[in-house]
Amino acid sequence: MFDEELRESKEVETIAVKLPTPIELTPEVFEVITSKNPRKRRASYLLVDTDPRLFIAEVAHASLAGLDDGHAKKNQDRFLVHMDETCCLFAVADGHGLAGHAVAAHIQTSMPTHFLNNLLSKTTEEASVDAIRDAENGVLKSGIDCSLSGSTVSVALVNEHRLFLTWVGDSLCFLLSRDQQGALGARLLNQPHNFEAERERTRVEAAGGRILRFEDPDDNFLGPYRVFLPDQPLPGLSMSRSVGDVVAKRAGVICEPEVAVTTLSEEDQYLVLCSDGVTEFMTKDEIASTVHSSIASLSEACEQIVREARRRWVEAENNSSDDITIVVVRFRPKKKTDERQD
Repeated sequence: MFDEELRESKEVETIAVKLPTPIELTPEVFEVITSKNPRKRRASYLLVDTDPRLFIAEVAHASLAGLDDGHAKKNQDRFLVHMDETCCLFAVADGHGLAGHAVAAHIQTSMPTHFLNNLLSKTTEEASVDAIRDAENGVLKSGIDCSLSGSTVSVALVNEHRLFLTWVGDSLCFLLSRDQQGALGARLLNQPHNFEAERERTRVEAAGGRILRFEDPDDNFLGPYRVFLPDQPLPGLSMSRSVGDVVAKRAGVICEPEVAVTTLSEEDQYLVLCSDGVTEFMTKDEIASTVHSSIASLSEACEQIVREARRRWVEAENNSSDDITIVVVRFRPKKKTDERQD
């Protein structure tokens, strides 16, 4: 039954990246490049004359709605694949709460604009942080009820051989690299913003938030640590940073992104972004193994991962599961990229 649901509801696509055609600079970008204003000249990202799409060989993704007692729920996960001559952006947003799908969708549609606007006058790191801040401001002004709803977001920007990862929440990202024997290993690029991290616990508790775990009648812990207001049983959020979640902000939750910059080498083959629906029951090494062993295509690997993640959810959670989303980016080998530029 679940395989049939997968075929009916999957969102899987392989994007064939075409070689870019020469482009004309927009007036805004031309002004940045020629400006004598040091602040504008800091927009070094836009001074690179190589089309970033040259470094991407293939992109695939898959998303499955969660299950409640075997019945599909509204999928609150969203993903982004945006590639043009200016930048290549890949993102996953995992919504939660009654309006979580709307928050995640707002992030999905607005993120490219926020990035491009900020890249015009800031360093890439500054632009990445401010893009997520702007996304939250847009959500809060949109009319979406964010009192008890919000979303994670993890965004990867690829430029030449540098990867800028910016995130809020617990959607994880991995870099899959080949070792000298040709095996594909996985390296975690970000740490989840949750209450397992001591610094997050300390910060939230200092702001007045209560961090608790539910218990069953036998005093066994149920689920992750959650944050609550000092005097109310709300919001019960399991992450320490998020977009939206107005009530949780009163308990110390923030929307302050972290940025990790990675220089890509020839050994780095794939970038993986996923919601915690994937990583709850699958390890990074299992994800790498599936990508490595997939004979058909990258799309097939994504399908296999979300199918296996759902199977494990259903088995462990009495026929229920979280939303499950993955985006996999295959990099073009450096030497081949250089050959194409000649």
